[in-house]
Amino acid sequence: MVGQENLIKTLKQSSARNILLVGEKTSGKKTLAKELFNAYEIDKAVSSVRGLVDNGATYLLADIDTWSTQSINALLLFLENNRSSKVILSTSKIDNIPTTIISRCQTFHMEKYENLKPYCNTYWQSENTSDDMIALVEKLVRYYNKASIANMLKLEKEILTYDLDLFFTLVMNCSIKERNVRLVNITAQSMQDLEVKSLNKSLFVRNWLLKVRVGGNG
Repeated sequence: MVGQENLIKTLKQSSARNILLVGEKTSGKKTLAKELFNAYEIDKAVSSVRGLVDNGATYLLADIDTWSTQSINALLLFLENNRSSKVILSTSKIDNIPTTIISRCQTFHMEKYENLKPYCNTYWQSENTSDDMIALVEKLVRYYNKASIANMLKLEKEILTYDLDLFFTLVMNCSIKERNVRLVNITAQSMQDLEVKSLNKSLFVRNWLLKVRVGGNG
């Protein structure tokens, strides 16, 4: 994951059984847990949390700041008695997490986007890349498989303010993860389609976004 290399290195070296990942929404917490630890996600239902088994497995429990008191209590009981499993918790609002949970975990913070621009400029080999352009590419990478038609139309308007060749070049050089390989593949084809001068720019971008949206996680 672009920009999270130091965190990934630290996590790999950590021997902590209970880990708390903190970062803003869509910062990649769940992706990191699943790709790095092959974690199995558990929903927040009380019955699911009470059903956790200390059997050496790796569990992901996401957005625990939204959990009910009953689920939090069940989680606390498991953390207190966990001896062999790795438990990865995630939140975007650490202030809403009980101190009893935090004290039983090793806490790691995802790198914030605003701190990644120098890295992105180097990675994309484009020192003149604007903040807005990078933010737009990041937004697309994070949301493309979840975005509604309405959100896609908003993205269309933003994309149309940029040079399409530059925009697509940036997308193709973004972080290659399982969830956006299809995005890059679609973009590669679109780069070739740009040579078709008869295409209307707005229609072209809309068709590309619809392809991306249909792409899902593939």
